[in-house]
Amino acid sequence: MLTGFFCTFAATASACIGLPAHQQLVQATPVDTGCPGSVLSITESGRRVADYVDDSLGSSEATAQSCAAADGLPVYAGEYGHDYGLPNGLVEWYPVSDGGSTVGRPPPPGQAGYILQAFSWGDNLGDGEAMGRCTSSDTPATCSSKYQAPSAAQLEQMWCAVQQYNPHVVLWYYAGGVPTAEVLQAMAQPCLTSSPVSEPPASSPSPGSAGIQSLPGLSTPASPPTAHHATKRKRRHKRHHTHHRAAKQVRGGHGRRHGRARGHS
Repeated sequence: MLTGFFCTFAATASACIGLPAHQQLVQATPVDTGCPGSVLSITESGRRVADYVDDSLGSSEATAQSCAAADGLPVYAGEYGHDYGLPNGLVEWYPVSDGGSTVGRPPPPGQAGYILQAFSWGDNLGDGEAMGRCTSSDTPATCSSKYQAPSAAQLEQMWCAVQQYNPHVVLWYYAGGVPTAEVLQAMAQPCLTSSPVSEPPASSPSPGSAGIQSLPGLSTPASPPTAHHATKRKRRHKRHHTHHRAAKQVRGGHGRRHGRARGHS
């Protein structure tokens, strides 16, 4: 299994320094591929080994993924809340609001696996308001106090919960949201889980996805995220990435968390 972190939040990108060499790191600087939308590189030991396209691209995500695949590297695609059926999809699962949150059962993975939560919903006002605990009268400090990043136990619960699907890739969003040492420790713990879910043969690449490596994984779609979840997500991811794009306005103008980080802090 490949594991790694998003290094896309400028204020904490230093948390990616010193991680074990085998970790896959999603970089903040877009790759100049000439493709529509923003394509981020994924590196291992300083070497570019794959690329990533974010679901904030909306209907352009599949096009950007197919275009980026021309380089011959795997191109992973973020899929918020459920599997969209994209090659090398990574379903994003962010279930924790505070230490009392029940982690529960994950949605089925994307074709490649998952992106898991290593951040607090209160680390910016946009997400805090969209999640319902903060208001326009809050300051960053008061909003932050109303949420918590996943605890060590919750990190381990998320990690072990997704193992039943035998994901090929698990990335954590983002390095520095919680101490990366806690995430690494969670991944090192033995998981007491039921028998793995059997996997169907990997599906064929969708039209226009020639050159994209298809990795084994489930592709059964779960229920789509609600409009409320979609709103908070995009605003957050725009804030933390360092590259601001018009893609944040896709999908009928609804913001979505993982698109939030594409703007400046």
